[in-house]
Amino acid sequence: MLRIPMKVRLQSSPAPEHPLKRPFQTEDLPALADLMFAAYQGTTDFQPGSTLEDALEQIEKTIQGEYGQFLPQASFVLDDDGLLISATLITFWKPFQAPLLAFTMTAPEFKGQGLAALLLKASMNRLYHEGYNQLSLLVTDGNTPAQRLYQRLGFKTFEPAEP
Repeated sequence: MLRIPMKVRLQSSPAPEHPLKRPFQTEDLPALADLMFAAYQGTTDFQPGSTLEDALEQIEKTIQGEYGQFLPQASFVLDDDGLLISATLITFWKPFQAPLLAFTMTAPEFKGQGLAALLLKASMNRLYHEGYNQLSLLVTDGNTPAQRLYQRLGFKTFEPAEP
């Protein structure tokens, strides 16, 4: 799977509000795994044979720093009375020397409503106000909906510096 690096320069913007938006909490792990498993099925990012346990393992690896230091203060969820319907998970990834959008996900029945964009804007706003100047991500080549979302939000492809 080819992943395309993208980044956006952060700037001051109003923090988007939504009645279900709140910061990530450690207690969200099982619900995030459910969300990830449902959100990625049928997409280019779904690995055939993946299980709910695999999704939980990916979430745990993210929180534990596998993809860089987890930044819970810049990670958000939309919580509908215990059911997570969208989420962004942000880390600080040393290879890019910048925050990384490790995962964004939205439940299938809520896709196309701008929820991922809302949470991503909230993450970008928080990062800007914490002194970061860019947010990076890796998007799977062929994940057209995600690529369009990121382009709408100002992300541009780039060539990472060699280590």
